[in-house]
Amino acid sequence: MRPRPALGIDFGTSNTCASWVDGRAHLHSVPVSDVDALLPSLVWVGPQGRVRVGADARSCLMQDPANTLFGMKRLLGRSFRSSYVARLKDRLPFKLIPDATGRCAVEVRGQPLSLEEAASHVIRHLAQLARAHAGEPFESCVITVPAHFGYRQRQSVREAATLAGLEVRALINEPTAAALAQVRGWPTHDPILVFDIGGGTFDVTVINVVGHLVKVLANGGDAFLGGADLDERLALLLAQRFEAEHGVDIKGNRITMRRLIYMAEMAKIVLSSELSTTVRLPLMPVGNRMLDLECEVTREMLEGAVAPLVERMVGACEELLRRVGLTPGNVGQVVLVGGPTRMPMLQERLRTVFNRAPRTDVHPELVVSEGAALLAHGLTRPAGPGLVDAVSVPIWVMAPGGPPRQVIRANAPLPCVSRFSVDVAALGEGPALLMFYESVHATSTERDILGSVRLHRDRIPPGVRSVEMEVRMTEDFRLELDIIAPDATRRPLDMSRPIFAAS
Repeated sequence: MRPRPALGIDFGTSNTCASWVDGRAHLHSVPVSDVDALLPSLVWVGPQGRVRVGADARSCLMQDPANTLFGMKRLLGRSFRSSYVARLKDRLPFKLIPDATGRCAVEVRGQPLSLEEAASHVIRHLAQLARAHAGEPFESCVITVPAHFGYRQRQSVREAATLAGLEVRALINEPTAAALAQVRGWPTHDPILVFDIGGGTFDVTVINVVGHLVKVLANGGDAFLGGADLDERLALLLAQRFEAEHGVDIKGNRITMRRLIYMAEMAKIVLSSELSTTVRLPLMPVGNRMLDLECEVTREMLEGAVAPLVERMVGACEELLRRVGLTPGNVGQVVLVGGPTRMPMLQERLRTVFNRAPRTDVHPELVVSEGAALLAHGLTRPAGPGLVDAVSVPIWVMAPGGPPRQVIRANAPLPCVSRFSVDVAALGEGPALLMFYESVHATSTERDILGSVRLHRDRIPPGVRSVEMEVRMTEDFRLELDIIAPDATRRPLDMSRPIFAAS
């Protein structure tokens, strides 16, 4: 009996897509409509729990933005008190709230809703479309995540897929999936730079491809930068022009600005192939008046508005190359991923930096799901392409008797193992708390607590001077922890819960 095919899913901030490989090793993209394979990552929640997703939900965005969820991927797995959420919550028309564990959730129609459940509606709908297209159900998937995502964010994406009824065979970083999709076509063994800008995230990854082995050298990027930020810059420019013409400031109206940002996104897409377009936003409520916004937007205007953001992207590329001891001249290929990479300005800027034209023969929005589908197909076939991914964010432990220690470093190849010991003399008389957290820097206040272990000194055998522990991160970005007994036996500790204990 042949194994059932698995979906490769690219759950995106703006759009979600899926691909799969059939029994004859043919790659397919799941059609969402007669002309498109992209499902807008929007969810509208109506009365009595009615739900619409995709284009149907997007049509509700203008009329009912408070109950239309978008950009969920940016918020998945993040603490409600994080600076990231603080930067976004006042710019969104729907209400963000903390859940019982302190993670970010939403309130729609007066009821709390987890972001994982909201995201699962998008994934479930895509799986249903895939079933209709393939003629058989899909029970499992490989799902992609931004390279800079931390542990909690990755687990939230996994949970969303599980809630959608899919077993998650593996997680894979989006730039790595893009490289995997093209592994047979590389004409060079020089390092490859994958430039991946989606709706809400920007990743840059340096990869080596040797034969059928894809090895990640380093990940970088900017968690606060995506295509949505480009849209907001253009929308802000249009709002300023409207104020100059009518004497009315609309920037503080979140609903009006959301409508304007949507129109700015449409203009951005058009301006990738045209030199000008017109933005029309009729019947905007301003006080007791209804005003229309109509403005011609040129490519030059767009490029001027987003130029600082493009330079941030270029700076992130150069910084990542410095970290791995490379220069732009060492890069053999630049691969573009994500719809915003169609902008001529961005392509020209990268051509200048790397002294070579980026590859444009790859579908920027489908290549990530294609790579995930190929990995899913290869998991059941030993001859499939190989993959060595890398840790994104370092993991630290705070233990009694010393400063924080890094137990898993950034960009460590997966799987990775690290051992550390705790001095029994430093534990004190009562239970001692070891706190594990994820952070770019040891002392950063922006840290994500992964869990804690309580060590009881009175339960440690006499004569034992130190307690040894082993931390592992698997190829699938799962974190595991063992406590090593004096006789060298292992005792696994549960890392899946926010708090875990060793007795």
